[in-house]
Amino acid sequence: MRFITFQTIEIKNFLSFGDKSTVINFKPGVNTITGTNLDKEDSKNGCGKSSICDALYYALYGTTLREVGKEFISNALTKKQCEVSLVFDVDTNNNIERYKVTRKLNPTKCSLFKNDEDITRSTLAKTNAFLQNLIHTPATVFQNSVIMSVNNALPFMALPKTDRRKFIESVLGLEVFTSMVLKARDDHSILKKDYEVAYTQYDDINKQLEFNNSQLTNYEELKAERISKQEVKKTDLIRDIEILKERINNLVIEDATEIVNQIELKEIEVTDLQNKLTELNSKLINIQAEINSENKQIKQLSDTKDSCPTCNRDYSDEHVLHVKGLIAAHEENISKYKKAESKVDKAIKKLVTEQSNVQAELKVLKQSKRDNDDRISDKRSLSISLDHLEKNLTDVELEITNIQREHNNELKGKISTLNESVVNQNDKVQKLNNELNVLETVKFVISEEGIKSFLVKKILKVLNSRLAYYLKKLETNCLCQFNEFFDEVIIDENSQPKSYFNFSGGERKRIDLACLFAFADIRRLQGDVNFSTVFYDELLDSSLDDKGVHLTLKILRDRFQENNESCYIVTHRGTHIITKAEHTIHVTKRNGISSISC
Repeated sequence: MRFITFQTIEIKNFLSFGDKSTVINFKPGVNTITGTNLDKEDSKNGCGKSSICDALYYALYGTTLREVGKEFISNALTKKQCEVSLVFDVDTNNNIERYKVTRKLNPTKCSLFKNDEDITRSTLAKTNAFLQNLIHTPATVFQNSVIMSVNNALPFMALPKTDRRKFIESVLGLEVFTSMVLKARDDHSILKKDYEVAYTQYDDINKQLEFNNSQLTNYEELKAERISKQEVKKTDLIRDIEILKERINNLVIEDATEIVNQIELKEIEVTDLQNKLTELNSKLINIQAEINSENKQIKQLSDTKDSCPTCNRDYSDEHVLHVKGLIAAHEENISKYKKAESKVDKAIKKLVTEQSNVQAELKVLKQSKRDNDDRISDKRSLSISLDHLEKNLTDVELEITNIQREHNNELKGKISTLNESVVNQNDKVQKLNNELNVLETVKFVISEEGIKSFLVKKILKVLNSRLAYYLKKLETNCLCQFNEFFDEVIIDENSQPKSYFNFSGGERKRIDLACLFAFADIRRLQGDVNFSTVFYDELLDSSLDDKGVHLTLKILRDRFQENNESCYIVTHRGTHIITKAEHTIHVTKRNGISSISC
């Protein structure tokens, strides 16, 4: 049994982490990884939390969990060499040895050290093979038991049946049966060589026949596909032509001559009204000038009606009366001018109103002409498009006729000849039946229904027991058990059978977590490698209520106490989780670069 303890990881120019080296010392117990993206207001996404998990996975397997292309792994802003170094201890029967793996990109390089001694192999492939043999954990198993992310996989209960089997094989270490299947295939190949004289010719003819039939089928399918595509084009063209014709018919084109004549008359009318307004405004100005003149004369007479402004002698009574008479005459003139001013002002207002009405009518006429011109232009454009579509329709119909006339008589004749040869060789093929039956028996033994099913049944009792344990710990309102095909039977608190999808999102999440912990226990019990630290990437951020999170954290803490299994929880949740953790790594992203504070 090997126990692998992650010590530190150093990240540089990896994904969102920049040129400044970031070192993380892994701590025991329940820990959290949180973050803040300062480049996006009030955001905790995209700050680089999951990149820590990616870095660990990259150090061990040379790829990222999220299948990021190599050209995008190095930080795009710094454009410098990417480097990830992981230090871990391997405890084999109390013999502890320290390893360090360093991976670089641009150029690609992997270095491996054991107790500070460089043990890097001669090629990258050999170094990777040595490392995988050391940790003895395939990538799929590592993802199922060490780094578990809500974004990378469906819950086990939601997986299709085939994917469930693959999952179980990786968790239970049953990949050996895949190797056995491959071995059986090799034996089949050797067996075939012993009988090559008998069936080689038959096999060759069959392959030729299969190939030629495939060619003919492909030919006919391509021909049918070509016709189908042209028929679709034809249908679309006919539809588009009808639509264009309808649009053209719906365009009402008016004779613009009458509208133009009306516009010209209205423009003349506007001009005439403007001239009249100008004339009246001029008249009004003259009247107002006369009023001002009369007022000035009255003022002048009023200022000098009592005494002479030169000698200051008083005027005679006769002179004073004369002045008063003059003032009265001016005031009478002003009254007449006022009446004339009022009359002209009314006439101006009337003309302004009339001019506004005429201008409004002119505007409507001009808009009507523009609309009519637009319809004429639209009709011209639609007619051009219609001609183009009708030409295309003719071309498509011709193409359909040409395709239908195509035939491959040469290939059909060859197939007929090969069919006759197959019949002649059929007797020789029958001699292989006995040997193939023996091989089928071997294949059944190593199939899903054979010894593998037997082993799964042996493990099921423990698995179902652990699953029931965790369902109870998580206070789910159901019981769940698996059969040897990993079809589940779920019973609710009323002893009624239920489907997994009958439960709410939060209830399903508790079932998922119970499965996850149960499978992890099975892996620990029957595996030859265990890891000190497990990573949960956003597994607690969706669906679970506070009670569910509390129960999950208690299980994680119990696992640490019982199995010395520490964990790091990548989470968006706030202090509800952080305050219950022994240690928190906070990732901050600023100006596109991530950094951490512990």
